Amino acid sequence: QASMLIYPLAKLRQLAKDNVIRPPEKILDLPITAIHAVELVEENATEIAKEMGDESTEMLKSAMTMMHLRYQAMKVEENKSKGLFSFLAQSPAPSVPPSAMLVAFGDNNATNELVYGVAIDSGRKRITVAFRGSTTNQDFLTDASVSMKTEENIFAYAPNQEKQIKIHSGFYDYLLSPDYNCGLNSKGNKFDEIIGIISPLLKLHPDYRLYVTGHSLGGALATLFSFKAAACHPTPFQMPITCVSIASPKVGDDGFRKAFQLLEEAGKLRHLRVANSLDPVTQNPPASTMTTLAAFSPAALLYSLARKDGTHNEIYYHVGVKLKLFGEEDAPPSPFKISYSRGDWKQDMFSISAARYVTHHYCKEYSVRLTKLKAQLEKMYLNDVYAIKDKSGVGRSLHERFMEKCSLNTSS
Repeated sequence: QASMLIYPLAKLRQLAKDNVIRPPEKILDLPITAIHAVELVEENATEIAKEMGDESTEMLKSAMTMMHLRYQAMKVEENKSKGLFSFLAQSPAPSVPPSAMLVAFGDNNATNELVYGVAIDSGRKRITVAFRGSTTNQDFLTDASVSMKTEENIFAYAPNQEKQIKIHSGFYDYLLSPDYNCGLNSKGNKFDEIIGIISPLLKLHPDYRLYVTGHSLGGALATLFSFKAAACHPTPFQMPITCVSIASPKVGDDGFRKAFQLLEEAGKLRHLRVANSLDPVTQNPPASTMTTLAAFSPAALLYSLARKDGTHNEIYYHVGVKLKLFGEEDAPPSPFKISYSRGDWKQDMFSISAARYVTHHYCKEYSVRLTKLKAQLEKMYLNDVYAIKDKSGVGRSLHERFMEKCSLNTSS
């Protein structure tokens, strides 16, 4: 919900700043509960629909109403779930607040910098950071900056780790460069800014967990933020940090993937990457700019070899557990498939046919497919995937082993 909700919320706040929504302080002054935001949408439905369209307005209203109703239901009967994170996050804790609270929103310079929101959910004991996906020209320029930024791998001492890791330069700069944090009273980069917001909240609530999410560009930023946060030493967070990315492009090279996996194996990080079948964004970028040029230009290859910087061999890889959602045109034996990113370049390889399915990347299509699978996914837990992903099972995929476990749990 948060990964998609942040789009209309950001627009809602901009309308308030432009005095289209009155009184503007009702949405701009934080914290704000979900039900109060619903009331604001109801009161200004006509103006919002003119600016955002009826569909976005309804998505905002329904998502926030759903959040509020969930807590009302919790007051009546305590949920008897396993207390873990299910694929659709329906695992509330006994403590029940009046509603989820939006406590921070980073949109002071929304046209030139990334946009994020921070919410606290006392019912499920979590703090969530959500990143907005591509909306502005600067967002799209960030997506297109597919050269790689190199940094030392702090886990280079460990077995099977590279000395350096390489990360998509656009995503890296957007989150980690102070050049993209020039708003009023800004200090450091966006990563430091967000850590400065959530650290006091987590100290105040030491039993809360950190969740990070986003769609498209937001999913990539969520992946990078989660990695950096989990790598903090000493870490101020209750582990593991959970990242749920929707329609995310690839973020780093194989060195990044190995470092990410090390944090997963240490129990500090877990990542559910939701991707629609034939969503072209999730298959990109395949390689850095220089690697792409080197594939077609002998001069570019010679230039890279002469510099000895390895830019002729910079391939992107995904990380974490992938939940692939199929559409009606796929007609698969199962409406979804679970897999794990293990460094095979053929995984999520770009398909020319995917270019025809840009609509598969839209929030609406993800919402439709997730809604259809709601009953099944609510019974599945990310902890279970991580518990079995490294166990033996020759000739059987992770999906087969996981579905077998789910079947046994249901029958028992």
